[in-house]
Amino acid sequence: SGSRPQPPCRCDRAASNSARAGARASVAMPPKRQQGMTKDEALRRIKDAEDPAYAGHFETFELVVRSMRAFPNDHDVQAKGCWCLALGAVSDTEHILAADGPAAIVAAMRAFQTDDRLQAEGCEALRILAYREEGQKLACEAGALKVVCMAAALHSENRRGQQEATGALAKL
Repeated sequence: SGSRPQPPCRCDRAASNSARAGARASVAMPPKRQQGMTKDEALRRIKDAEDPAYAGHFETFELVVRSMRAFPNDHDVQAKGCWCLALGAVSDTEHILAADGPAAIVAAMRAFQTDDRLQAEGCEALRILAYREEGQKLACEAGALKVVCMAAALHSENRRGQQEATGALAKL
């Protein structure tokens, strides 16, 4: 009816080349990549921060933040990322600040407002990071005051969340 046929996609060409070579054509699709990494790679990068061989290095926290940015709507990545940044904030504040960790935490808290554990971890990380003037500045610029107030209001029954939110507000 006048429309030109669409050229085969690369997957179709690869499958037909395999079939011609005598192999069965079964092309497995690679895992979905976002910003150069798969979800499994992102979760591995976050887990690396627990390993003493990787903890304490700027690159470790830069990869955590990059993982969180690559999968902004993935609950596992965001929850584990907030936990990791809260853990790292105790001893590696300067690395997390240099990697723009406060912005990643605030974005996660905005995306998953109903997760009381993520909210508490985010508030804890922001509280610890805000002990430094640079941390206060970066957190406030990212919108930390608003998300911490939101976390406190939405999770009024969560004792730990209230404690972390109150501490974060005192420092911000």
